[in-house]
Amino acid sequence: MRRALSSVHGPVLQTDSGIFAVSYAGQDEIRTIEQYYRLNRATNYAEWRGAMEMLAIPSLNVVYADGDGTIAYYY
Repeated sequence: MRRALSSVHGPVLQTDSGIFAVSYAGQDEIRTIEQYYRLNRATNYAEWRGAMEMLAIPSLNVVYADGDGTIAYYY
């Protein structure tokens, strides 16, 4: 069993090389999983774009394409 470590900077990893605190964009964003879910369940571009408007996934490149010829790229 491992003990979960954390600091004011974020989760802490203890390795053979040392102890490291990890800080990353969006670490306090709880809606990330919901946005991934909505992106995967979208049946058209409007639903997919609505999920993208949540802005809960930081720093992600995403491409959308459908059978109607709609193509989109978001950063």
